[in-house]
Amino acid sequence: QETIDHLLLGCVTAREVWFQLLNAWNKVDWLPTINSELAEWWSLLNVVGKQRQELATVVTLTTWCIWKQRNKVVFEGEVGTANKIL
Repeated sequence: QETIDHLLLGCVTAREVWFQLLNAWNKVDWLPTINSELAEWWSLLNVVGKQRQELATVVTLTTWCIWKQRNKVVFEGEVGTANKIL
């Protein structure tokens, strides 16, 4: 059974998306795999001010894009890849 944790953080495609995205920001010390780790991960980021707001927007939009791609895979039979999300 697919969980939100798995879909947004744990599956291979989602992890590749997060790795590529956060690597571009130099923020890949570790990636959370479950929602309960998100708050700790967010608090450990060394990002402040406008850059923190920008990163929050990027995280929100990326989550939305992962969700939309998952729906295309499930309901339209598409093959999901990180490149389609990025």
